[in-house]
Amino acid sequence: MGYRNILRKIFDSSPAEISVIEMTPGRKQFDILFVNKTKADNFGRETSDVIGRKCYDTFEALRTEDRDSDGHCSGCAAFEASRRPGKAVHREWPYIHPLKKQLRITSVTAQQIPNTTAVVEICRDCTVQKRVSELTFRLASARSYQNILDLVFASFLQEMYFTRCRFYEFCSEKNYFFLKTFKKAVIDGQKSYLRKIQDVPFSNVILSPATSYPDDQIIHKGLREPRFYYISDISNQRMSPGQYSKALTFQECVGGEDLDKTHHPMWIDLPLFCADKLIGKLSVDLEYQEKLHPLLEDHEIELLGILMIHVGQAWENVGLLNLKELLEIDELVLKSKGDDLADILNKILQSGLKFIGMQHSAICLPTEDDKLDIYCLDAAEGFASRRIPRKESYYAEIIHRCGIQPGRMLVLNALSKAERNMFAALSCHKTTNADISSCLVCPIVDDEGQVIGAWYLENQRPHFFTAYVQERVNLIAHQIALALKSVQQVKDLAEKSRAAQESKLQAEASLIEKEGFFRTMQHEIMAPIDPIMQTFAKFKRKIAALNLADKSLVLLAEDGIRHCQFMSYTFDNIDFVRSQKVELHREPAQIFKQVIIPVIQTVKEFARTQGVQLKYLGYQNVEKYIHLDINLMRNVFFNLLRNSIRYAHSGTTIYIIGEKSENNVSTILIEDNGIGIPKGWEKRIFELYERAENARNISSEGSGIGLYITKKIIQAHNGDIYVAQHSNPTRIAIKLPESGGEIDENSLDR
Repeated sequence: MGYRNILRKIFDSSPAEISVIEMTPGRKQFDILFVNKTKADNFGRETSDVIGRKCYDTFEALRTEDRDSDGHCSGCAAFEASRRPGKAVHREWPYIHPLKKQLRITSVTAQQIPNTTAVVEICRDCTVQKRVSELTFRLASARSYQNILDLVFASFLQEMYFTRCRFYEFCSEKNYFFLKTFKKAVIDGQKSYLRKIQDVPFSNVILSPATSYPDDQIIHKGLREPRFYYISDISNQRMSPGQYSKALTFQECVGGEDLDKTHHPMWIDLPLFCADKLIGKLSVDLEYQEKLHPLLEDHEIELLGILMIHVGQAWENVGLLNLKELLEIDELVLKSKGDDLADILNKILQSGLKFIGMQHSAICLPTEDDKLDIYCLDAAEGFASRRIPRKESYYAEIIHRCGIQPGRMLVLNALSKAERNMFAALSCHKTTNADISSCLVCPIVDDEGQVIGAWYLENQRPHFFTAYVQERVNLIAHQIALALKSVQQVKDLAEKSRAAQESKLQAEASLIEKEGFFRTMQHEIMAPIDPIMQTFAKFKRKIAALNLADKSLVLLAEDGIRHCQFMSYTFDNIDFVRSQKVELHREPAQIFKQVIIPVIQTVKEFARTQGVQLKYLGYQNVEKYIHLDINLMRNVFFNLLRNSIRYAHSGTTIYIIGEKSENNVSTILIEDNGIGIPKGWEKRIFELYERAENARNISSEGSGIGLYITKKIIQAHNGDIYVAQHSNPTRIAIKLPESGGEIDENSLDR
């Protein structure tokens, strides 16, 4: 046999599509010089029919809209290789199969044959490989069983171009498969390579190992690999997938009529296992055209088998979110508020024992006094809790050696001899013995990502803590963290309630003490004031003989004495301070002339000693006459100005400003440059016994009732007082309505 025939046999047996193309510029450019049988079969051609034809008319007939002016396809690897002699050109090239009407992805390598003008082009269909990789990535984010099936059906029918796909669920009680979902691909719109998915109606289809050879292989023989099947008396073509192929007669195919196997005689069975447990199988039908290769090679069927492993893992992950045990633990955590911590952890570990199948576990929580709270559950010994010094703890030593961190588990699935000796040396734990083959330490992490404890588990089976079990452990550890948080919240709430009660009792005791002090002060103030008032009353009869300045001084002294009397009355009648009603003796008054200016005269000596000046502006802007209680209103401005003087910076000026009245409401501002009022204290400074923090830091003087009384008096006049500006400068605003009837101004002026 000549070497040409040997080369042809080698090329024909290759799963790759091989062709040799003439690239001499001119009439013969792009002529096919050689094509192997694999490529001819894939495109439904005979090798003898394609020699001498143009490659783009033979194999890429549907890509005419993607041609350059000289006729070849855009991105043609053979054309580029002819321009780069001696260098291989690689392409991942999507194209539409002319007969299958499918969008395929091909890996193309082309290189010019030395000393010739011909280019050899080797193509390998990588559609399945590409789609399997993409589907594997998407499966990682699946959140439900239906989500997994939807992803698989979409990939198989729309991307890998299987014509139909069925999911059979395994019934372990009856030991058979039953058809759960059946879908097919149909052409979507004018572009024949675009497909959409439709449901296929079906009756009650059951596949039993007693009557079905493929299912007997899975259920009884434990077959896990994918297996290619075809009905020999319908599809009599030669099948390339040798080791996976199994020919069946139409009578041997269970459900042949129900599943329309006459038109779909080729299919692949893909068993689905989850944690060594048979879940079901996927059956996918290949498009059948007589004398046309099914476009699926042995290695591609192997890729589908690997894909089913990932489907099984995704099934496990979803199972973690839906298993009954996890729901039980969720319910335990929700009901754990107010429960004893040991009790709730015992219940969680009991559920975890049957959920995971562990033999021994312990939750370790560090305390503030360098000890450990241990909550331990053993399959043989039951549950126990204790507090021991950290240095004496077997678990603490394990955790210390693990270097536990958030998001990092320590897994010892096959203990070495040295590790076994270490476990044996830590004798504080009763069940520690040579039978331990695997152990795991899982961090317990709070909402802020801080490790608040650790969960230790052990088992006598080697390789017990698989990725599946680790995921389960991690989920329960999260539930343990939630339970700890819930119990701690109840403790914190009880502690806050106790602290609030103590604070309330202390406040009440302080209030009683203050009220006693005020009543004592009333007695001490009134003792000297009474004889002063009697003496002043006799002296006042001779006021007519005094000059104008002395008369003014006598009137100011009278205002000061009355203010002392009012404060003494307030101390003696503390209930008046708290009452919502203040009795007023109203009369029409000019507020600047009869209230503000006299008060300024009273406090100006105090202002001088503090290095502060007092000025009033805009008196003409306010209502000329306002109905008010002159004596109480003088107390208001006395309190406000004394406060401003006390807390103003030396060398500054305090302004009392009358603003233009609106709707018969007068506004008066007291403005100073001093320490200001802290944010958050705008309303508090007007509450009983409240003094701002910066005021307390400067002076211990003050009872915390002056501004409270001030606000009560303003409100009794249907007015309002509030902080208009915190600082630089500080402004206190007083609003007073005219709120009176008609006034005879001539009479008042006289």
